[in-house]
Amino acid sequence: MKNLYLIFTLALLSFTAAAQNKVNITGMVLDTAGTPMPYSTVSILNPSDSTLAFFGITNAEGSFKVANVQPGNYVLQASYLGFANQYLNITEEQLSQDLNIGVIKLGLKAVSLDGVEITGTQAPILIKNDTIEYNASSFRSKPNDNVEALLKKMPGIEVDRDGNIKAQGEDVQKVTVDGKEFFGNDPKMATRNLPADAVKKVQVFDKKSDVAEFTGVDDGERSKTINLELKEDKKKGTFGEIKAGYGTDDRYELGGSAFNFNPKRQLSFLGRQNNVNDYGFSINDYLNFQGGMQSGNVRLTINGNDNTVPLNFGQTQNGNLSSGALGANASFELKPGNDLNISYMLNGSDRFTNTNGSSTQFTPQGSLNIEEQERQNSDNMSHLGSLRWINDLDSLTRVIITGSANITDAGSTNNSFRESNNENDENLNTNRRALLSNSDGYNLSGSANWVKKSAHKLGRNLSAKMSLGLSNSIAKTNWDNQSTFAPDPSIRSENYFRKDQTDQNSITVGGEWNEPIFNSQFIELGMTYKLSNNEFFRDQTHQVGENNPNINPTDKVSQNASDLKAGVQWKYINEKTTLSAGVDGNWLDLSQEYLQAETTVDKAPQQYFYLLPSVRLRHRFDKSKRLNFSYNTSVNYPNVSSIAPIADLTNPLFINTGNLNLTPEYQHAGRLFYMLYDAFTFTSLFLNANVTHTNSKIIQTRTIDPNTFIQTQTPINYKDAQNYSVGLNFSTPISKLGLKVSIGLDEEIGNGYSLINNVENQLTTYGHSGDISIGNKKKEKFDVSVGTAISYTDARYSINTNQNTIYQSNSYFADASWFISDSWVITSQFDYTTYRNSQIGNSVSIPLLQASVTHSFLKGNRGSLTLKAFDLLDKNSGVEQYSSENVIGQQITNVLQQYYMLSFTYKLSAMAKDPVGAMHFRIRR
Repeated sequence: MKNLYLIFTLALLSFTAAAQNKVNITGMVLDTAGTPMPYSTVSILNPSDSTLAFFGITNAEGSFKVANVQPGNYVLQASYLGFANQYLNITEEQLSQDLNIGVIKLGLKAVSLDGVEITGTQAPILIKNDTIEYNASSFRSKPNDNVEALLKKMPGIEVDRDGNIKAQGEDVQKVTVDGKEFFGNDPKMATRNLPADAVKKVQVFDKKSDVAEFTGVDDGERSKTINLELKEDKKKGTFGEIKAGYGTDDRYELGGSAFNFNPKRQLSFLGRQNNVNDYGFSINDYLNFQGGMQSGNVRLTINGNDNTVPLNFGQTQNGNLSSGALGANASFELKPGNDLNISYMLNGSDRFTNTNGSSTQFTPQGSLNIEEQERQNSDNMSHLGSLRWINDLDSLTRVIITGSANITDAGSTNNSFRESNNENDENLNTNRRALLSNSDGYNLSGSANWVKKSAHKLGRNLSAKMSLGLSNSIAKTNWDNQSTFAPDPSIRSENYFRKDQTDQNSITVGGEWNEPIFNSQFIELGMTYKLSNNEFFRDQTHQVGENNPNINPTDKVSQNASDLKAGVQWKYINEKTTLSAGVDGNWLDLSQEYLQAETTVDKAPQQYFYLLPSVRLRHRFDKSKRLNFSYNTSVNYPNVSSIAPIADLTNPLFINTGNLNLTPEYQHAGRLFYMLYDAFTFTSLFLNANVTHTNSKIIQTRTIDPNTFIQTQTPINYKDAQNYSVGLNFSTPISKLGLKVSIGLDEEIGNGYSLINNVENQLTTYGHSGDISIGNKKKEKFDVSVGTAISYTDARYSINTNQNTIYQSNSYFADASWFISDSWVITSQFDYTTYRNSQIGNSVSIPLLQASVTHSFLKGNRGSLTLKAFDLLDKNSGVEQYSSENVIGQQITNVLQQYYMLSFTYKLSAMAKDPVGAMHFRIRR
């Protein structure tokens, strides 16, 4: 612990030392009439290459303050959209103390005459209404930087250690390239695979929905989006890279990318193969990807019958994983207003896990101590494709067509042993199992949306949508069980073969009519009808000992759902406010049936009617403050697998079965979001509050046999459940020290129920967590950040207060990158996590240290060598501690261990060598 405090102390001292002798530059920006110009950009540029050294934005009175400036020779640039830039030379002598520039006046840009246009340097940052535009060349990047590294240098944009992006404090949900889709909706696909030196501009804005953009009627939907505008030479050629690495313990990685763009077409190809527990791509739509090298893994999960509070530390890629992936993305502008995007991904993996676990289970008859061991080999292959086509048939009509396909094939072998003992260490039962399984399936979906604007009345529009869904999965499983049950010591042998098949299909049709009434108000009439058919089949052969096999008749469960929603919504829309309130009527008809050998065993037809009110408010006080509020209700009916009253006998000691008589859940959900982002000081404050209330919550009821201790679990509808949470995030620079500090606080309360032998058990959780991180603002030579996070969870049970458990975790991190030159970069990352469970007693501590050094060479630094080391302390461990309504336990799984790797990367095309930020003149006639 002392070493950790030493790391924080040294980091703060280095920041403090670096902040000495720095000064502030102040002034005002006015137009030629003397009117203040708020949100003008004031840039302090390096005179050698015009890259951004320091930066500021004027406030509402036109005043600016560029703080923490290192003395030197600079060029000050003042700019505002539509006005000519103004430049001032600043000498090192002037910066011997704080400098007041005085008033800077901007005049309108001169209109080109006789077809002659002269363009000069661009401002590093421009604010265009609700869009913030960064000039990429103003932020110095290294030869091997990707877009993620470039974004880290831009004020107002934050990228965390896992590559997740925040812009103006909000999560970025989509990254487009020249306005076009790039491998679906995962931002990391673009930021981690595109090189920084291919980007001309980075544009940050709140993207409206496709329908709202076309009709001009705001529906309140927003997604924080970054658009990457490419350099002209990148729009007309091919670029990319190839990479290969080999290390100790036969660790390897291979990868490559190629991009061929022109103004009408984008082609992208990606590929990777490795055995270092890296799925290859960050694509949340398609892959369960956790990113990068695996860090120390400690995971806690508290389960209270779907009232789950997960706490994750580090990555969760347990086992030894070999994986590969190939991807292709194509975007075409067939003609103006007619864009087509197609993506395809092939992914495969092979994983080996070895897990040892121990747990204590609390029952009315006493507690059970359980020991388990499991070895598993699994492999899978998947093909994933998507399509998106937006076609403006004319100026009043738009058609949006989307589609996706997912085809999978997976298999696994599993060998496990489980032993249960009572409080006196007397054996109650054992189970040794060998399992072999194979599954394959497909999932197809598509939708078509037609939107029509009125030519006669502004704001009137009609839309219609149809979507289809079709899926099929077949799982074949063969397993042998060798079990004993006290007091009989004889072994019971069982052999099963089972084939499960699930078929699901649905069709949804709907439409909306928007009609303007008066004073920016609209009435929307809408209707949606969904018809779905879901079927579950099970064929099973069961053989006990030497007896003849017992071939069970085919079990079938079917669920037909007819779901109609129709309602009305009132909208008020102006420049700053979008307010809507409405109510839907929901008619739901469920027909659920259980058959054996095509003979009906049980039926459960159900009909329901619900009122579904909703309210949504989105208000922008000004460019820096925003308030969002939403309240909505929804109905969730059980899926076909949870209603199937067919026992799952995979584990003879723990049997699951469905419930044909489950009824839908009715949920209320409210959310409040407040944002304050001051572009003048780069200070942000974000407040989130959420509440959910679920009527007739589906929970698990568990029956424990007092003699054999065999447990049977079945879902039922029970009492209402609630969950409340509030979160606060604050970030601000400390200019005098050249630091940026981020603080987060979260509180959560939740409750849920379960039944154990018909005795109610209520779980209430109280969660408290906080985190703080400190990093340097300027990242030209050093990028350093340190931080800590603390989590404290109190879980309380109603049956037995002795089960009440307190979970506490502390995690610390320190990341550092040293950009020695354009040719040399050194990085390191240290994580230290401690975890304690009051029931288990012992604490878990995992330190993980990794580092790398990169040297670039060849012409244009097109080649680079990287030596990286993972788990330098050789302490990585995969530990999971968990708790549910009557179980606490811990398991340890094999994880990636220490290795060293040398890799070589080669860029497929040279970069443009124009001086960064240099003055260009173009004459157009």
